[in-house]
Amino acid sequence: MKKALTVLLAATAMAGMGLQGTATAAPTGWPEGCWTWTVPETNGRAANCTSPNGGSWKASAKCQPYDGAPAITWDATSWTKSGISMAFCPPLTYVTGGTFWTRSY
Repeated sequence: MKKALTVLLAATAMAGMGLQGTATAAPTGWPEGCWTWTVPETNGRAANCTSPNGGSWKASAKCQPYDGAPAITWDATSWTKSGISMAFCPPLTYVTGGTFWTRSY
């Protein structure tokens, strides 16, 4: 009886391990060495990172309307894993600053 109970407990433990979901990869690293700058010719803001580490980034521009209305934030439309990301201010506004966003995938 003792041997049967041991076998049953071992089988239950092994079955429990086998029923676990498949392992998913851990998130990759965050981008490093990121910076942003204003690009007056495009009325926007650019962002780049020197070491992506598998992550992504995108630029964000702070845009001031010419009529004095409150400033708005305008983000790049997509995330990038390499190269420069650009965020452009809409018509009738001008760029006054900005930043960038990062994520680990």
